[in-house]
Amino acid sequence: MQKLTERIDDLKQRIAAWEKRIRRYTERSTWFNQNRLFQSDQKRLYKSLGRPMVSGTGPVRNQADTVEF
Repeated sequence: MQKLTERIDDLKQRIAAWEKRIRRYTERSTWFNQNRLFQSDQKRLYKSLGRPMVSGTGPVRNQADTVEF
């Protein structure tokens, strides 16, 4: 019975290791693609992120907020 529980624990650890490896790969792949897209087409990157594009026509911040930041 003890060998069975050891084997189950071993398999759980292997599954957890694969899960972390897959997560790291997915995050790295996303970062790589976003960096490449930023270098080639920033407008499309910001659209894909769902955030407004940073430009000079946005709301003007006052100087106190800028200094505080």
